[in-house]
Amino acid sequence: MHILDLPEDVLLEIIRRLQLADVPALVQACRAFASLRSTHLKSAFDVLRLVILYDLGSEILDIPPIGAEVRKKAAIPYKFEEAMVSGLLAQDSLQRYETTVTGESVYSACLFPGGHWLVTASGNDDPDELEASLPFHLPSMKYRVWDLESVDEGLPLSPVACIAMPPDESEISGEIWLRKDDDQYRIWIYAQHRLRELVFDHCDNSLYERRSIEVSGLDLNYNIGFHGNYVFDYLENFQIVDRETNLKASFWLRPEVMDGWLRWFLAIEDDGLIILDSENRDVLHYRPNIPRWGFHENDSSQDLSPQLKILEAIPITEIPPLKKGEIHQTPSVNRPSSIGKPLTTLVRFPGHLVFLEFSSDLSVMDLGRTFTAHPFPDRPEETTPRVHAKTISGHVVAISKPFDVHVLRAGEDVITLRVHYDLEDADSTAAFVCPFGGVIGATHRMDEIRLWRADLAYGVV
Repeated sequence: MHILDLPEDVLLEIIRRLQLADVPALVQACRAFASLRSTHLKSAFDVLRLVILYDLGSEILDIPPIGAEVRKKAAIPYKFEEAMVSGLLAQDSLQRYETTVTGESVYSACLFPGGHWLVTASGNDDPDELEASLPFHLPSMKYRVWDLESVDEGLPLSPVACIAMPPDESEISGEIWLRKDDDQYRIWIYAQHRLRELVFDHCDNSLYERRSIEVSGLDLNYNIGFHGNYVFDYLENFQIVDRETNLKASFWLRPEVMDGWLRWFLAIEDDGLIILDSENRDVLHYRPNIPRWGFHENDSSQDLSPQLKILEAIPITEIPPLKKGEIHQTPSVNRPSSIGKPLTTLVRFPGHLVFLEFSSDLSVMDLGRTFTAHPFPDRPEETTPRVHAKTISGHVVAISKPFDVHVLRAGEDVITLRVHYDLEDADSTAAFVCPFGGVIGATHRMDEIRLWRADLAYGVV
């Protein structure tokens, strides 16, 4: 019997034995399977599109291409967006999930793309234990990975993996930078004067240190960021580290290039540097006249200023400028977890939130099409959103302190949802959001994680 003569139920049984990753080749190879694309395989192709849009890991491709699991993953991003736009989230509260960890304060929390795995950095805050941690009296930083798809209100949540960094004299920030290289989940941290690359293997739930790069002089409170293969920082000098070759470059910049706290480094590549000028409301695109930043083995500093030229200076003219003495807050920046994916940032100006998005390939980007401005009230209690993400339709969901959720829609007013959050010190919480996984949440102390999930709110199965 020819495969074209097989009944549909037999074709579906064949598909059930495959994985989502096999579907594109399957429909190209055979007309019988291609005929199912708009019916039984519709959810599979919806999820494959989301894999590219949200830069998801390979584990999502291992699920069956038909059935409840793939239908759920295709539906959740739309249910999440509906909850944000309709205000449903404001009617709920973040559910409290107890954990098996006690006595630690959370410094930061990040979600890998997909919303399945949460990474936290926390340190012991018990005074007696800190006093005993001679000679530095600093907490050892613990990095944990949590499986948010296994939460159960009746059971405490346990981390699936953990690694600890001993205390030393270096500043403790607990910052986390997530990367996805070769379908591996990688976590970059700064500890003991070294950038350290941790690898999380979701197949066996292991977390281990792969390598480290010795660096010095990085200031963890200002501007440090990852972009492409580069780690960069600016305080007194502008420092760049190539995380693949471990080579470094160190420069100092004249005030006309980098004027203190009103300018922010957003992106860097081999042939470009993007700086946000908050005072003059400009996005500046510089290009160096030196190949690949002149990387070298030592850290001797040189004046980079004469070797930079401005390719573009795009004014954000729709909004009023900052006034002298006006408080300016650090922009929220989402750096791509994979090379080639776009970077986004959300900046607060007087009366506005400005959303910027541009390609990681700075040589082809068009800065004139990178930003949208949204009216935003100038109330003292409103702060710059600390995290943000784009929904399936291109809306922006952002979270500011204590736990206000803002929905930015093109050409419409900002929707602000004030979510019930009964913590005494909500200002110090670490918030996170993932539209694909339909997850929004926060944590302040490691003994609990607060979550709202679209699948539970809507009963998506």
